Amino acid sequence: MTSIKISNPYSVDSISVSNTFIDIYMPPANGEFVKVYLYLLRAANSGYSPTITDIADALSHTESDILRALKYWENQGLFALIFAENGELATISLLPIDRAAAVPVKKPTPTITPALKNAMGLNGGAVTFAKKESQGGDLVKMPPAKKDYDPMTIEQSLSEKESDEIRDLLYEAETLLNATVSDQVLSTLFYLYNDLKLPIDLIYFAIEYCAELGKHSFRYFEKTALAWYEKNITSVEEAKQMLEDNSAQVSAVKKALGLNTWGEEARVSLQLWINDYKMPLNLIVEACNRAYTKTGGNNALRYVQKTLDNWNNDNIRSLEDLEKSDKAFHAAQKQSAKESLSPSKKAFHNYESRDEIDYDALLNNIKAKPKSEV
Repeated sequence: MTSIKISNPYSVDSISVSNTFIDIYMPPANGEFVKVYLYLLRAANSGYSPTITDIADALSHTESDILRALKYWENQGLFALIFAENGELATISLLPIDRAAAVPVKKPTPTITPALKNAMGLNGGAVTFAKKESQGGDLVKMPPAKKDYDPMTIEQSLSEKESDEIRDLLYEAETLLNATVSDQVLSTLFYLYNDLKLPIDLIYFAIEYCAELGKHSFRYFEKTALAWYEKNITSVEEAKQMLEDNSAQVSAVKKALGLNTWGEEARVSLQLWINDYKMPLNLIVEACNRAYTKTGGNNALRYVQKTLDNWNNDNIRSLEDLEKSDKAFHAAQKQSAKESLSPSKKAFHNYESRDEIDYDALLNNIKAKPKSEV
């Protein structure tokens, strides 16, 4: 295969990215984290001082996403985060990258002795699939039985870097979920990471997701993480996609159309109706109800698309607008029907009128004739 030559015509208005970052730190890192790193490298190069909100808006992330990325790069030794006395982030220092001292981001496999493995009840990390009652009867991952791990066992099972990450998770859980730091909480986090093999950033995301819902129960977070495992969610990107598919908008449309699954065509269509057409959910659901009534669910999605195309062209943006449009349509139909039933001229109107015939003269003429001729 021919090598591809990549040229760089920009000598000005550009940044320099360390080869070590590209070779060692970038490949195993979350793509969203890489975007944050490059954005801050660009900001540092231009002297721009953005806020967390500015960064989130620029990259179409949440502020939690940005903070998680900053924490990640701090753990990698590429950022130094300095906080003000009020606890707010004040300075982000990009640290020099030394290739000789660089450590790959990929986490080393914990060294677990056979005796320790037996004591912990580990089965080698194999994924078990089993039948479970679920919508559609799909195969789902069944989590291994939960074990209670003591702090010493956990410490011996993890590398120094992994231990730091688990401690960071403890702090996150304590801060966002109001969880009291305990051996049980630590054991649960270790179970999610070690037994279920959930990535650290996905566990972070689950904690923040529950907090944003106002669910500050650690037990609720644990159930959420287990549910994601059963659905084979293995990354933050997959979790976000799953949450989008299960959103209120999707649920309402699926219910109105009688859908059990949610495919790419439906996903793209809904984004078009909401983002491009700016249609409110209640109007979309009304279109779905009409489509289902009309089609019985057969190709209903395309019927909805045609309906909303027409409503968008007619600038219908609310149920009130739709009511007015329906009334105008029905009034026009009634008028058309009335005109079709009002004849302008009946058939017998085509005959000439007999009003001008002289009946007296006609009678006298008949009397004057011989009886033989009458």
